[in-house]
Amino acid sequence: MKIKLNRIAQAVQDRLKIVFQSVFDIEQKDLFYPVPPLEITTEIEALTLRGGKRLRPALMVAGYELFSDNALNDNALLDSACAMEMLQSYFLIHDDIMDNDPVRRGGPSVHASLQQKTGNRELGIHLGILAGDLACAVCEWLLARLDCTAEKRRRVQEIFSRMHMDVIFGQSLDLIGNAAPDEIVQRKTASYTTIGPLCCGAVLGGASETEVRHMAELARPLGIAFQYRDDLIGVFGDSTVVGKPVGSDVKNNKHTLLMENALKHLDESNATALKHLLEKKNMSESDIASALALIEKSGAKGSSEAHISELFKTVETSLEALTFREDGGAFLLWLSRLLAFREA
Repeated sequence: MKIKLNRIAQAVQDRLKIVFQSVFDIEQKDLFYPVPPLEITTEIEALTLRGGKRLRPALMVAGYELFSDNALNDNALLDSACAMEMLQSYFLIHDDIMDNDPVRRGGPSVHASLQQKTGNRELGIHLGILAGDLACAVCEWLLARLDCTAEKRRRVQEIFSRMHMDVIFGQSLDLIGNAAPDEIVQRKTASYTTIGPLCCGAVLGGASETEVRHMAELARPLGIAFQYRDDLIGVFGDSTVVGKPVGSDVKNNKHTLLMENALKHLDESNATALKHLLEKKNMSESDIASALALIEKSGAKGSSEAHISELFKTVETSLEALTFREDGGAFLLWLSRLLAFREA
């Protein structure tokens, strides 16, 4: 299965290179002027091409192969996977600006790189916002030209639009900080990490509307498990493996299940100390280390691990209850386990 995952990642990587050449090196006359060689285009390309495991495209392939075979021979599937990666780049670029994160995927975040190149902090942020917007526009361009039936194209575009809206709603709730972690996770993460990719793949593979709804029901708990694992990695992971600084959720006082459990299980004195640290405007490295120690002391890590295991069991049970192509189901189960229990 790992070989298959690597094959998917390579196919998407190769296709993305073609996409960037097509979009950013246009020479022929068109309705609009060719895209100029702006600095932001190279930043988007650098971020996107140093992507990791391509788990969202892999879920698209899994969804497709539950109903049809040879997903990687379908140009519409590959272009949808590239659109998903462009949507992901757009989200990451804007997320890093909001979180003031200088590193992403083992390199500088887009706004940080642009700040360094321009020597101007504010200009770097403004150009970063535009870079995210441009990545989103490329996603839309890819979806508009999918090589499939008009009905499949419409359904895929609708799923992408719903994903986009859900993430914006979820990010808004996250910033405001007064919503339950489960609701934030379902909107901000599950929508485009598992539900959307699996459903888009299923549509392109020939699934009916009812079958696609089954995909969404199966993918939701998987997306929640993915984010809870991400929360654990973000706090307790190895930054050299993760590719970005750990502790940023602590520094930015993110309202996650891990934080909620930590505050709930600590005694009053330690809970107060943790709240005081989290509410600091500019946390020092020492403050972050103290907060991490309190979170670990609370037992919240174990609670999150148990919750993830319960969610994965739900996914496993759902898969057993449904009838799909056998090899597609086996790949989806393997991929689900990877998403829930990964280390980076």
